[in-house]
Amino acid sequence: MKKQVIGVAVLACVSMPSLASNFYVLADAGKSKFEIDVGSSTGSLKENVISIGGGYKFNDNVAIELTYRDLGEIGEESIDYSDDYDFYSEKGTVSASAFQLSVLGAISLGEAATLYGRVGVADLELESKYKYNVIANGQHFSGSESDSDSKNKAVFGVGLSYSFFPSFAVRAEYSQYGEWEDLTISTTTIGLTYQF
Repeated sequence: MKKQVIGVAVLACVSMPSLASNFYVLADAGKSKFEIDVGSSTGSLKENVISIGGGYKFNDNVAIELTYRDLGEIGEESIDYSDDYDFYSEKGTVSASAFQLSVLGAISLGEAATLYGRVGVADLELESKYKYNVIANGQHFSGSESDSDSKNKAVFGVGLSYSFFPSFAVRAEYSQYGEWEDLTISTTTIGLTYQF
């Protein structure tokens, strides 16, 4: 019995470094694009995006990733003067973030380059804020309100990874989230991965 316990312990010690070497961390940054399509009116705005996360490689072709992404904030502000008031301003913003779990499928393009595709689900959260300031007849009025909502949306993408060293790789990726009513969010990023 004692020999069996020792054998299991030795096997576990041998396996743990192998399992640990399959884990990796990642970080990337780039641009997010907010596209709005309301009837005959369309428009798009770009913002900064930053992501951090981790993953596990089952083999050279399949991996799973858990990532948090700050997708940026878009907004519009207007200032006006008229006979009705001395000063009027209003500002509205919408910020987006996501926790996403996805599976990556990869194919090798050589010793260092890899082409991969991504498919998964994201807990996408939108937060909207609105505030205004009015000065009329020497009096000042102001107000603000905010609201947030979250939905599970599909996420998919395609990217290219290149390993400079056994543990470090740089990658470029385009990804897109499922449409939320009239809003579609996509990202173009460049990042690094480090495998333990």
